[in-house]
Amino acid sequence: VPQTLFRPEGYDHREALFGVPPYGGSIAQSVYYADSDLCDPTVDSRKGYPIRAKDSKGQMEPWPTPYILMVDRGGCSFVQKVRNAQKAGAAGVVIADNTCLCSDHDCVSANGEDVCQPAEPIMADDGSGGDVSIPSFLMFKVDADQIIAEVRANHPVQVEMQWALPQPDDRVEYDLWTTPSDPVSKDFQKKFKPIAEALGDRAYFTPHMYVYDGIKSNCQGFDGENMCFNLCTNNGRYCGANVVTALTPHKQQIFKVHNMINKTPSKTKTMTLFRTSIAATLLLQLLQSRANVVTADTADAVSSRLQVHVPQTLFRPEGYDHREALFGVPPYGGSIAQSVYYADSDLCDPTVDSRKGYPIRAKDSKGQMEPWPTPYILMVDRGGCSFVQKVRNAQKAGAAGVVIADNTCLCSDHDCVSANGEDVCQPAEPIMADDGSGGDVSIPSFLMFKVDADQIIAEVRANHPVQVEMQWALPQPDDRVEYDLWTTPSDPVSKDFQKKFKPIAEALGDRAYFTPHMYVYDGIKSNCQGFDGENMCFNLCTNNGRYCATDPDNDLDHGISGADVVQESLRRICIWKQHGDSDGIGSEWWDYVTQFMDRCDSPDYFANEDCVKDCYKHAGIDQVVIENCMRDSGGLEKDQTNTFLDLEMQAQVKRGVVILPTAFVNTVALRGGLSVDTVFTAVCNGFLEGTEPKVCTECAGCADFDQCIAKKKCKSSGGGVSTHMFMSSILLISLIFGGAAFWHYRKTREEMREQVRGILAEYMPLEGDDGQVGSPMDFARRGGTENLMST
Repeated sequence: VPQTLFRPEGYDHREALFGVPPYGGSIAQSVYYADSDLCDPTVDSRKGYPIRAKDSKGQMEPWPTPYILMVDRGGCSFVQKVRNAQKAGAAGVVIADNTCLCSDHDCVSANGEDVCQPAEPIMADDGSGGDVSIPSFLMFKVDADQIIAEVRANHPVQVEMQWALPQPDDRVEYDLWTTPSDPVSKDFQKKFKPIAEALGDRAYFTPHMYVYDGIKSNCQGFDGENMCFNLCTNNGRYCGANVVTALTPHKQQIFKVHNMINKTPSKTKTMTLFRTSIAATLLLQLLQSRANVVTADTADAVSSRLQVHVPQTLFRPEGYDHREALFGVPPYGGSIAQSVYYADSDLCDPTVDSRKGYPIRAKDSKGQMEPWPTPYILMVDRGGCSFVQKVRNAQKAGAAGVVIADNTCLCSDHDCVSANGEDVCQPAEPIMADDGSGGDVSIPSFLMFKVDADQIIAEVRANHPVQVEMQWALPQPDDRVEYDLWTTPSDPVSKDFQKKFKPIAEALGDRAYFTPHMYVYDGIKSNCQGFDGENMCFNLCTNNGRYCATDPDNDLDHGISGADVVQESLRRICIWKQHGDSDGIGSEWWDYVTQFMDRCDSPDYFANEDCVKDCYKHAGIDQVVIENCMRDSGGLEKDQTNTFLDLEMQAQVKRGVVILPTAFVNTVALRGGLSVDTVFTAVCNGFLEGTEPKVCTECAGCADFDQCIAKKKCKSSGGGVSTHMFMSSILLISLIFGGAAFWHYRKTREEMREQVRGILAEYMPLEGDDGQVGSPMDFARRGGTENLMST
């Protein structure tokens, strides 16, 4: 957006050498122009463009998060600008260059500039960019000017920042460019060997040594003399310094080998402008392959509790303020109460040394400090890498939970700011968002405010024991649980859940009330409806730009459109109103969704009326009733409101839903992946104690979960065996051993008979024993019944 600025090949740009891009993903979001150099840490988000509506105090609304912030180059370093934008809530930054390229004669002529630059600068790290976690680009002046002009004219603009990793086959090739004197890569080279060996032949590593071209750097004179002395070999051909300053005895010239870097072509990514201008699409785009949720009316609302039990002096009846991670799998309805150990490192290195940190432990037989005794809660400082990376490394080290200590005061906490003598503060605690790779993290984590975390760290560093409890509660108001799902018809993550959960919803019956919600973007707030009422976002919206959805296949001219998604959303809302609203089960709704995914979930049939009719038929739904519902609620054609879609947008704002899919149980959001087992367990934990339905007590932990749901009884609960099977097994074993014993007895008896017969045959006549009772021969005869010893 706007379509006039769309380029199939994308825009030339430079990518920052700091920050954490979502490789394999993208950020597609509305653009706001800061209209300042962003060098001041205190960013005023109520300024800039486009102009927003005013609040009750007459001030312009702040930039609606998430967003991409555009800022002019100059005034301070790239890192400082992006850091300040990050603190202001930006999801990404595009820095507009302010100088034309000398090769772009049109730009130089149009701007009437006497100064131009031979190449775009490299967005290098100034040495302090370790705390920057959002990505950023530098956009060429001639292109950036067009975007700024649109934004200043109060027109909606949306930019997509995209990062792709080539995936040619099942083997990855990775390289390292460095020099033997490079201090930055030394730690990596020391520690990466075990990982390279573990990857084996599935990954091919190539180390490269960066050598500077002395010829191009004028280190070899016209007469073949080495002009750069001991900085080069082969008479000035190959040099090994980043910046060479050499003074020749004849020409008194300064040679700068690093200038050759500017001639090295930089790797260009693709930055594509799309014409969609819908707020909050960033997090949806980043997490299309994962199921995560974020909830609450504000960022401060959490469903968890953080408490310190030891020492007693740090105990607070109301608990400690904190932020809960939007990744990991908390034990809903339970808690983790363990001793705390302080890592005393940023935990960004996958190889975690558990023999360091505090409190100090006893030493083992080798003189090394004992590792952290499991289970434990690990406390680690914020900064250096993403939250996900820290928690993942702590999980590998055996931690049961993680508490990240914030390192920046809140601006509202004047005592903290004053005590720490800091010039920099943050207006709010950051959200512990998933960086796109948190699907493998299974332990929970919290972010603790600096003023509180400092007290705990002080206790632990003083070698005093500290015990913390991390607790997650599901409200248990009565004997009925209410649970919701926020999704869209095009959401790929929730499809498996929607296909499989119907039997569980039916098994829970009237003891649980389910409500499906369709996430629809507010086109008015996203500037998709222009000042003259025109639909500025084309086929992404209905009702003349009022209700919008993202394009699922990112093809604006073909396939499924955003308007198609909105239409299907309204259809599913009406189906639920007719078939699920009364009982909270909605068997027909589940059947329709399953039929639609099996039959119509493709670009060719998504909006096909015949396909939808077929789904109605197989799900037992009256088509006329649903179409009347869609029309009576306000329809999708005219510039008028739709009652049901407005109610959905109001509900999503009230709940604070930003990431899809989102599941709630008793108004509390579920973290981690959206799965049948996770939702079922959370629903069962949401009942008032002692009121759980039989399906919860029987099937929680059952080995054959699906059969248990169908029959409401676990056939082999806990992996054991039934009484009948147990007794049958005992009887069978007894018969086997009894038969073996009898066979052994008969075999031994026959062998003894043979031995006795042989002895008697040698020493006693076989004739004349007729009628003799108790003769030894009676025993020796095969099949005899006499004993060898008489009684």
